[in-house]
Amino acid sequence: MARQRALGYLRSDVSRYKQRWDEYHIRHHARLMGLELGKIVAFSDRTSHPIEKLLRAVKDSGATALVVPGVEHFDEGRMPPEICQITDIFAVDSQRTYPRRDADEEETDRNETQQ
Repeated sequence: MARQRALGYLRSDVSRYKQRWDEYHIRHHARLMGLELGKIVAFSDRTSHPIEKLLRAVKDSGATALVVPGVEHFDEGRMPPEICQITDIFAVDSQRTYPRRDADEEETDRNETQQ
């Protein structure tokens, strides 16, 4: 049976001096989860349109999972809906898995929490 393809993702400005440590944990977590990790994509606060570029990398690689050190590596600590629609997201720090969701599920969840 084929393993689920994954990419790692981090923001170097968030990782700062512990970037290698975060990369190690991404690799280690992917291995523990039985994922086939392709590469680790690292952007900084100077990267223009990072989510669009990450989305392109995910699609180009055929990855269905994304391993991140923590959700704080996304802007404002919020997972981008366009990424959530096409990949499962694994957060190393919390050991949480955020399964793929479609836009309708996101909107429903948002409305339920606001009520």
